[in-house]
Amino acid sequence: MIIALIATTTILTFLTWTLIKSPVWRTIWGILSLLAFVGSVYILTDHFINHTGLTVKSEVTRQPIYTAGETSLPYGILIYEPLGTKSDNKVLVYRSDKEAKKASTHFVPNMKKPIQAIKKTSNYTFSDVTKATLVTDTKRYAWHSKLDEILYGFAGEGGSLVSQKSTVELPEKTWLALTAKQAQQLAQIAKTQSQSAASPEEEEMAKSDPQAYAELQVAAIKKMLHLTN
Repeated sequence: MIIALIATTTILTFLTWTLIKSPVWRTIWGILSLLAFVGSVYILTDHFINHTGLTVKSEVTRQPIYTAGETSLPYGILIYEPLGTKSDNKVLVYRSDKEAKKASTHFVPNMKKPIQAIKKTSNYTFSDVTKATLVTDTKRYAWHSKLDEILYGFAGEGGSLVSQKSTVELPEKTWLALTAKQAQQLAQIAKTQSQSAASPEEEEMAKSDPQAYAELQVAAIKKMLHLTN
């Protein structure tokens, strides 16, 4: 509607200054139509700069995720790869479905849509939680009112993405976050250790207290790989 208003006031400004013969009325209506034109342009410019008429609505979703490693392991593994120089943006590898045979790669930027890609970030964090969870905070534009939508809705901004932040929350004592290189090192260690039988104490702990056994394994791996997280 604002575009139609600008077009109308442009035509009126031209007509009032060229067709009205009376100098007094030409000046009055000419100034009024010019002010209406300038006001319409100002309103549109303000909308583009300050997103007038729009509000930002946030939606947070939570989804369980599962290990990228062997499902028989007592601990979980998340594999990550940094994206560029932004430390808060990573490609993450994990299972979305507990029954999936293989882990999948998530949050690879769609370079065919670069504007959308730069609005999305993905990372992980360790927390005092018991299950690994993907927390997604999606922010989108919404119209303040129906009038705002009628006035500015020509560009389809309602519902458009403002930002999307995806964070995988990992149990700090029973999960590992590894780069692809570290995951390969762990696989070599696991292969070597599999050749030696576990101690009776470890076997008993694995059965009687899986949580404590997983914590013990994770602590040992962090020490071997020199992990600080």
